[in-house]
Amino acid sequence: MSLLTQDHTYVQSLVDQGVLTHDEAASHPDRALLVRALGAGAGVGQVEADLALRTAMVGDRYLLCSDGLSAVVDRSALREAVSVSAAPEEVAGQLIDLAYTHGAPDNIACVVADAVACEGSAL
Repeated sequence: MSLLTQDHTYVQSLVDQGVLTHDEAASHPDRALLVRALGAGAGVGQVEADLALRTAMVGDRYLLCSDGLSAVVDRSALREAVSVSAAPEEVAGQLIDLAYTHGAPDNIACVVADAVACEGSAL
């Protein structure tokens, strides 16, 4: 499992600077304070999205989720849940249940997607 994106939060910037550890960041009171967001409203300077091209291979599985999941369930548990051979919908449901089990103080959004071969496609 590889992390493809990074949070644009104040606390993540402190982790990046070495001021906080990942464990300290997990319980920091400002862990959801954004320093960069798309669609932040009028009067806000131009914000560019992080864009990167990835080559999806048949068999790859992607998890797209909000911090309502990633902030309460550690990466090893996420990796284990995503690695099972169940259908993506089933895995997403299990991840949401896991977040609720861990207290889920925030909204939870997650999508699990598998790269599959399509007839006539390059994949």
